[in-house]
Amino acid sequence: MELLYEIFTEELPAFEVMNLEKEGKEIMMNIFEKYNIEYKHIDVYCTPRRIALFSDISPVTTVKEEKIYGPPEQVAFKNGEPTEALRGFLKRMQAEMEDIKIEKKGKKSYIFLLKRGEKKDVRPLLPSVLKEFTDSIPFKRKMRWSDRLYSFSRPIHSLLAICDGEVVDLKIAGIKANNFTYGHRFLASKMEIKSKEEFINALKSSFVLLSSKERRDKVLNEFKKMERDHNISIIKDDALLNEIVFLGEYPQPILGEFDKTFLALPRAVLITSMKNYEKCFAVEDENHVLLPYFVAVADNPFLDRDVVKKGYQKVLSARFNDALFFYREDTKKPLSDFVSRLSGIVFHEKLGRMDEKVERLEKLSSNIAEMLGKDKGMVKRAAHLCKADLVTQMVYEFPELQGVMGKEYALKSGEEEIVAQAIYEHYLPRREEDALPQTDVGAILSIAERVDNITGGFLAGLEPTGDKDPYALRRACIGLIRIIIDRGYFLSIPQVVDYAGSLYKEKIPLSEILEFVKRRFIEYLITKFDFRFDVVMAVVSSDFTDIYDAYIRAFAIRDLEDKHFLMFKRVLNIIPESFSNTGVEEKLLKEKEEIELYREFTQKEEEIKRLKEQREYSKLLSILCSFKEKIDAFFDNVMVMTEEEALRENRLKLLCNLRVVFLYIADFKKVEV
Repeated sequence: MELLYEIFTEELPAFEVMNLEKEGKEIMMNIFEKYNIEYKHIDVYCTPRRIALFSDISPVTTVKEEKIYGPPEQVAFKNGEPTEALRGFLKRMQAEMEDIKIEKKGKKSYIFLLKRGEKKDVRPLLPSVLKEFTDSIPFKRKMRWSDRLYSFSRPIHSLLAICDGEVVDLKIAGIKANNFTYGHRFLASKMEIKSKEEFINALKSSFVLLSSKERRDKVLNEFKKMERDHNISIIKDDALLNEIVFLGEYPQPILGEFDKTFLALPRAVLITSMKNYEKCFAVEDENHVLLPYFVAVADNPFLDRDVVKKGYQKVLSARFNDALFFYREDTKKPLSDFVSRLSGIVFHEKLGRMDEKVERLEKLSSNIAEMLGKDKGMVKRAAHLCKADLVTQMVYEFPELQGVMGKEYALKSGEEEIVAQAIYEHYLPRREEDALPQTDVGAILSIAERVDNITGGFLAGLEPTGDKDPYALRRACIGLIRIIIDRGYFLSIPQVVDYAGSLYKEKIPLSEILEFVKRRFIEYLITKFDFRFDVVMAVVSSDFTDIYDAYIRAFAIRDLEDKHFLMFKRVLNIIPESFSNTGVEEKLLKEKEEIELYREFTQKEEEIKRLKEQREYSKLLSILCSFKEKIDAFFDNVMVMTEEEALRENRLKLLCNLRVVFLYIADFKKVEV
């Protein structure tokens, strides 16, 4: 049977419906499973004014099997014969003796009958199914309207619910379902619907593109035509494009222009103003030079292009005029002059002022640079200036330009280009999959920024709890991990965090912070590189003082065969936890296999240590794996836990030497084979 459901509403926020097409399908799948309804497909489409659901469902549903319990077994039978209690139960249930089964529940066994699943008509279930779907839509914000108690993202105006052309008996928020839908808001047409095909065609004829893909394709095709006709290139910001697709039902791109004098503003200012305030796309030439044009996307199939353009131009000109004034005022003095004003900004009520944070960043970034053998001078200068743009007029008006304007103003003030770039890069990455710093100075300053935020956050009791992370410390930590891995920095995290804590002059929960970083590292490797949990645990259990070191050890053992994991575990499992003596007495080696294993190890011990110091873990692992034949022979022919104490201890010492070098890479006991 063909099921069609549409919730017709007032304008829904783009951020609420952007992912609903994907989430809605999963919601409906779970509901169908709950009601045991079979289906061939589920399609969910969203526009700013409607949420539409299509599905091809089975006309019948099978009620699941049910156990119906009767009297306890000791009551049901007496001397092996059925009692009156059992006969009464069977008569009541219209069953025979051969139908009964016995099951133990707790301390007693009970008689029960298995009621087979029955076939039932799906139609009576549909009101509950569609109501549950509507209630389950995961809006972040809901509202009530009129005197109704029902809450939804926006007021519901109409419900279309039909199954094989018949209206479903559904009522939500005081609105009874019908078989009508409505076209584009500027048409206000009411259309009777009998099927999915008729529904889609009716909407198209009324200037409504139901599929977000159709709307996206329409926008991109119009963009191509504009680019071809005007010899321009539209900067296709993916985030803005995704939002635009859910701001209208029939998108109409329009090319407009602004005064060339505004091109004196930095590129980022113009693009940000167009994107954030008017949802417009910037335009450039083939050399990526910004042009005095913009592309707006309206939701009106009958628009007067000149009127719309003038409206956008008027608003953008006002924005650009303000930005030009701020830019000219800010650049009247060098960026360094703004640093003193940071004392007027509170970083956090428990962690002091922004100027104090800058002082910490200067010391911490210099310390990290020294640990990495990098130039401290440039790092310290970048740290000194990195927050100065926060007190400029431009960033006060456009907060999203922090770092961007810092770079622009630093260059304007005659600062070194690498310092200016680091001011911008120290905010990177801002979000998941965002770009990473491309310079050492920027990367070091970004690491310092994140370590300071995490350390200060834990010191002030702001650590994440459950799914709540108001100060984005998890994101800061993932960013820290990504930067260190990307730059290949061997950096002692305990030393860095401990030094960061000393700058607050208070005792920090060092072990809690390190555990927090370790959990994020495990999460990152599993989600980003599809690592097995046990393999990552083996690596971090061995040593987690250096993120990049742990990263390359994890990749060294990622694809190791089970036979080698078993070999490592065999050695580690037999040694008592308290045993750590490695002083093998060669004269006590009796069996051929233990002598050969000892000689093999001693011959390669120095090379193993050298590879460990050079962190060439793949080569080191290859040597350790080459011990397999002799280790297998040792265990097959030598009794380790012999009753002779001297021999037993000496054999454990030999294995303990192996354990030491195995732990250079990972604690293989954690690996499940």
